[in-house]
Amino acid sequence: LCRAHAIDAFPTVKYFKYMSRSHDDGVKYNGNKHDMVNLPLDVAQLVRDDWLKRKPSELPNFDYESNTSTLHSLWRSSGPQAKLLAVIVESHPPRQAWAAKINFAHDKRVHVALVSSSDPLAKELGATEVGDLPKFYLFTRAQPKTPVFTSG
Repeated sequence: LCRAHAIDAFPTVKYFKYMSRSHDDGVKYNGNKHDMVNLPLDVAQLVRDDWLKRKPSELPNFDYESNTSTLHSLWRSSGPQAKLLAVIVESHPPRQAWAAKINFAHDKRVHVALVSSSDPLAKELGATEVGDLPKFYLFTRAQPKTPVFTSG
């Protein structure tokens, strides 16, 4: 199996794009495979870059929310099963938000929204200082306007 996918040594990490058909579709990861902080963020970047090409509906939307978004509109777009709304304010590239979107892509109880620090909603939440980003805000249906958790 490893030889069939052009994996020569352990550990080798390869990213296979959405709907890969052969071992030639794999992209070798050249980052630090032992860096457990940045590895998932690098993989999230690969997934997002792949998503940009075809935007398959099976993958989450990696775009920033509209700059006119409000908490009310984010809740409305989250769907009836969503019990939690995670608002992530992050500057480009928002790799933390992309990773969160991937992690919760199939969990309908959690809706992850990516907001730019220049948006009015970010200002309303107090997340405008680039040096303090990313910021994470968690809201519940029971408390839709006041975060139950805010990252430091």
